[in-house]
Amino acid sequence: MEKISHEKNYDGFMISLFVDTYENEGKNLRREVIEHPGAACVLPIDQDNNTYIVEQFRFGPEIPLWELPAGKMDKGESPEACAVRELEEETGAVADEIIYMGPMYPTPAYSQEIIHLYVAKVTSFVDPHTDENEDLKIKKIPFSELLAMIDRDEIADSKTAMLALKWARASKNN
Repeated sequence: MEKISHEKNYDGFMISLFVDTYENEGKNLRREVIEHPGAACVLPIDQDNNTYIVEQFRFGPEIPLWELPAGKMDKGESPEACAVRELEEETGAVADEIIYMGPMYPTPAYSQEIIHLYVAKVTSFVDPHTDENEDLKIKKIPFSELLAMIDRDEIADSKTAMLALKWARASKNN
């Protein structure tokens, strides 16, 4: 399959929309593709195995969701720097160790967005400083409760569920 055109149809605050045309065995296929700058999601873990989740209104489903701290990368920012920044902005947590847990593609059928997953070993706290457009609630819970909330469908955010599962398996084997 070969891409033969890439046309921008929309340029917005968070995303751009392209229509890509591919040639596949003599036939042309047109697909809409969302371009996103990429993001990081971070699971904060303190010395007592507690974590910190945030609740915020999400415009897609039009409901508030509990999830791990996360956000899009700024231009020129590395995924790890984004994770550290979002952790401090949303929870005030400061970590002495950041562990990369891998990437995830939340909607690969029509988006090239990649979310880099991290675990942060929290050692201290400062005052959180959220964006002016963010209205967040922060909750401290045992890591086991995060897993239980996912099991009870109280957390329906895919990046949060995937990162929690990866950490549960990794920390069980350590």
